[in-house]
Amino acid sequence: MSKETLKSSVSELRDQIGEDSSVGEPDKEALEALAKRIDSMINGDGEHWEEALVEGLEKQLIIYEEDHPELMRIIQNILSSISGLGV
Repeated sequence: MSKETLKSSVSELRDQIGEDSSVGEPDKEALEALAKRIDSMINGDGEHWEEALVEGLEKQLIIYEEDHPELMRIIQNILSSISGLGV
């Protein structure tokens, strides 16, 4: 998968957290922080992909698995895209 696919998924994540009123503000902030870190890595602002970033996404996946299937799907897509980039 390409960086463009990853960018698209991050954009979709931001749209979803903006629209989903059932996600609390602290969770929205955590997801936005992850999105910013992904953007930073995509843009080459970091030297390498952070393992903690992947771990953070995996934790979010568990949190949203049951009550927010759309967020779960988007986070899975992001993880798949990152994996496809060899991370």
